[in-house]
Amino acid sequence: MSVVELWIVETHRKHHRKYEWVQPDGGTLTERNMNITDLNVNTVEPSVERGLGFGKSVVNTDDSFSVSCAFRAYPPVSVVWKREDGSALPSNIFNTSSTEHEDGKFTVTTSTVKWSGTDADARRGRGDTMFCEAHNFFHRVRSTIMELIIHYAPGAASIHGDSTALVGDNVTLVCEADLGNPEGFYTWMKPEEEFPFEKNLNIWNLNVDDDEGEYECFVVNYVCLVLNEILILRNQSSTRMIHFSMSCAFRAKPAASVVWKRKDDSALPSGIFSTSYTQQADGKFTITISTLTWSGTDADARKGQGGKRSCEADNGFYTVKSNSMDLTIQCSPSLKKAVPSDQKHGVTVGASVYFFVEAISHPTPDFQWKRTFNNGTTVNLHSNDSGNKSILTISDIKMEDFGNYTVSAQNIFGRWEDVKFELQTLDKPRPPTELSCEATAQSLTLSWAPGWDGGLLQTFTITYSTNGFAELILDIPDSTDFSRISYKLTEGISAKKSYSVAIFAINSQGSSKVVSWDPITTPDSTEEFATKYLAGQVEIVEKLRNIWNIEIPLGFTRQRGLSEE
Repeated sequence: MSVVELWIVETHRKHHRKYEWVQPDGGTLTERNMNITDLNVNTVEPSVERGLGFGKSVVNTDDSFSVSCAFRAYPPVSVVWKREDGSALPSNIFNTSSTEHEDGKFTVTTSTVKWSGTDADARRGRGDTMFCEAHNFFHRVRSTIMELIIHYAPGAASIHGDSTALVGDNVTLVCEADLGNPEGFYTWMKPEEEFPFEKNLNIWNLNVDDDEGEYECFVVNYVCLVLNEILILRNQSSTRMIHFSMSCAFRAKPAASVVWKRKDDSALPSGIFSTSYTQQADGKFTITISTLTWSGTDADARKGQGGKRSCEADNGFYTVKSNSMDLTIQCSPSLKKAVPSDQKHGVTVGASVYFFVEAISHPTPDFQWKRTFNNGTTVNLHSNDSGNKSILTISDIKMEDFGNYTVSAQNIFGRWEDVKFELQTLDKPRPPTELSCEATAQSLTLSWAPGWDGGLLQTFTITYSTNGFAELILDIPDSTDFSRISYKLTEGISAKKSYSVAIFAINSQGSSKVVSWDPITTPDSTEEFATKYLAGQVEIVEKLRNIWNIEIPLGFTRQRGLSEE
């Protein structure tokens, strides 16, 4: 007896059928010894067990980054990752791996993408769309397309321009930097002055008094801040907060009077500085010496009051200005600026945020950020510091990251104590409070105090009803400054009816609990008119009595059951 084998390569649904074997006999086909066999090819089209979502953001320095997709199929699938254009993911940036586990007669294949290597700079600008595709020779299926956004810090800034320009020249300084992702913004600074967020800084008709000094350009986004600077010209005086004086002298005939001014010709603040002068004869001339010292004893008020200043002499015939002096006031750190200004961030799990502080301090302080727990324990955190500025970045936020953070700053003269920040989870809003209402025969004027908005934009919804009438009002905007909100209802409002009124707040996370006013009854229209009319008449007569000492006529003291209190 011979054995005959039938091989079918790459089986498919089209192979689901009966097969016959016909034995040849002497060169002719007969149906002797015929065998009929059913061949069933059982396959299951892969299905997406876990998709990618539509977007994910990650900081390029976050080595915990990973993203996965999973497919259920029989037989098992192999998975490849691709860009939206069908090209493979760059192997020097991404690494893929797969695992399988059995689930009944199916196999679930999970494929994961992580960073390849540890070069965070190589990841800059390499975000793009991607998807995972599964196939098992019978079927092919792919996930949704996800956009991967890779955030990264700006590159080091550098300033290009002529630092040896002459007085009267026009100078353009150019700040060059990779702006990072999200794109950071340029900021130019010099002592006591901040310039617009532009790449180029133009200085027209260069003036030593106004334009000399140390120029800084930095680029910042939430990931990091970088700084660079250029020294053009500097004439500096440094002083401690305790003792300070500086003087200028003019020789003139007749004697000159002297005033001190800032570089913009404004007067020095009298609460910070005090001036005095002495005069002495020098032949036919008079020498006037003017001295600048502290005014008062409030050392904290002196912080940040340095910068260029000069003295100007005038004897009625001529005006002469001294050279400028750049006064640096050495002091312990104090807070100049915080971002966000309310020192609170409301975010969702997986997001990334930053806290920023800028100090008034000379010399430059050392910053220390801490995570502060409810039991009083703390953990020191790494921050990006540059000069008097410091940034704490919190990436890929988890539930345990929500809570309180503090930052302190210290130099040789002292420190500020723990400026507090709070990281809050985004949530549904809280209900309005302090409900009140003013009712007339034709309207209800409602008033309430907004509750906490959950860290998101919130609106309000009002429902009101009476017998045979109900109304819903949507999308009442929140106040911009946390003040009370008033809203007037007129549709469906009439005299001598009782109304049920309720309100709730809503944001993208959900809605607050519904709160209600006590039942509101509108007054009778005639009584309302009489009340307003009588009140107006009494007010007029009261004014007359106050002016001419006239008694209120008896007819105004009681009318339709209403009396003057």
